[in-house]
Amino acid sequence: MAANGNVVVYDSYDRTLEKTRLIRNVITEFTGNPPKDYQHIHGVKTVIEKYPHPNIHSIPTSNTVPVGPGDVWEKMTDWDQLTPAEQNSVKNFLLERFAVDDLELAYDEFYPKFGKLPTVHDYRVFILNWEAQMKQDLETKDDSIQQLSNRESNLLLSLNHTVMHSVNQQDQINNLLGDNQSLQDDVIQLSTQRNQLSNVVHQLQDDNRQLSSDNSNKDKNLAQKERTNALCSELKTKTKQLKAENTDLKTENTQKDGTISQLQTENTQKDGTISQLQTENTQKDGTISQLQTENTQKDGTISQLQTENTQKDGTISQLQTENTQLQTENTQKDGTISQLQTENTQKDGTISQLQTDNTQQVSKIKNLNSETKNLKKDNILLYQKLQETTEICEQKDRQLRIQKIKVDELQYQMSETGDRIARLEKVNEDKCDEINRLICNNDEQAQHIRDQNNTIDNLRHRLQEQESINRDLYSQIAELRQLVLAQIGAAEE
Repeated sequence: MAANGNVVVYDSYDRTLEKTRLIRNVITEFTGNPPKDYQHIHGVKTVIEKYPHPNIHSIPTSNTVPVGPGDVWEKMTDWDQLTPAEQNSVKNFLLERFAVDDLELAYDEFYPKFGKLPTVHDYRVFILNWEAQMKQDLETKDDSIQQLSNRESNLLLSLNHTVMHSVNQQDQINNLLGDNQSLQDDVIQLSTQRNQLSNVVHQLQDDNRQLSSDNSNKDKNLAQKERTNALCSELKTKTKQLKAENTDLKTENTQKDGTISQLQTENTQKDGTISQLQTENTQKDGTISQLQTENTQKDGTISQLQTENTQKDGTISQLQTENTQLQTENTQKDGTISQLQTENTQKDGTISQLQTDNTQQVSKIKNLNSETKNLKKDNILLYQKLQETTEICEQKDRQLRIQKIKVDELQYQMSETGDRIARLEKVNEDKCDEINRLICNNDEQAQHIRDQNNTIDNLRHRLQEQESINRDLYSQIAELRQLVLAQIGAAEE
């Protein structure tokens, strides 16, 4: 029996759908336009069914056509089959739990969903489920708003972390500037020492020239003494003394020749060191050129990010304009609802509840707009700080390049201070590594900013979803206003 009952129910449902399609086609064929709504289809269907067709006796007919809608319960298909006590019970059940507007809204949603008019039992089950679904939707909206608030708080924390990171980088740059000043002082000191050593070398060269002149004079004196040896025998003793002195002078000259050879060897070694330093400087110049190219590419990336941020600011401004228009429309609708309150005192409670819900929604939207504006201001300040930091880094980089050129020139000239120059180069390499690390940190910061832009896009998508929900609420309010106006017109008639 149960199986036969199910078959009957399914068959009746299929016949209802088939009749609905036929009536829609009939209306389109006769009028050239599709039916206005489901009530139009139901009215034509009722007229056809209740018309006194020959050989059709199973359908109760009154030979009349419905002239307009009545109460919700009177529109149900099996309402006339209930006893007066059952009808009163159904009315009390519906009116105690729901407002009349909610009953109308639930009834309007039943036919499009199931394709037929409801029975009393079907309508009671549907409106209970409908109420539970509406409450669940409100809870879901509240959860979505809370999640948006949490995401915005996390974004603010992330922005503050980025600002602190930029401040730390500025401190590191100041430390590097102090180290560069110390290096400049060391270079000046080395230049002074180089000048002193150069003066000593010049003095030694003057002494050598003086000794060479003295030796030449002594050689001349010896030749003269040899020519006059036969004539001046009394000068032999003096000549021997001069020879002894000459021997001592030759010994001294030999020692000086060895010293000069040693100095020449040291100069040759220092020349090799200078060549090696020049090669290393050439390699460093190539590294600096590569870093400059990378900085230029990063500047382009930052410019592109700024352009994207400007576009996103325009989108946020457009969204704010749309929210303002929605608020204006909501204010106008509040005025219309207030007018309806004076005309229909029986529905004051329901309309007041709708006004309260709208006020809460508008308050939430205003809060979201305010928080979005604050995020926009914080983002603009962060980008300004990033640009200032970038400009400072570029200035410091140019100063570092200028200072490195000066250091390279001094290194080329200071051949006598090879050990100190090697230590300075080691320090410079450490500073280059520090600069590379700062560049890597800038890349990480740029990636972090891109992540923040993605988060802003997600927030904008959530705002669009919220606006879609608000538009649905506004459309429901508009439908409710139309129903109320229709009921008022019917009451006046």
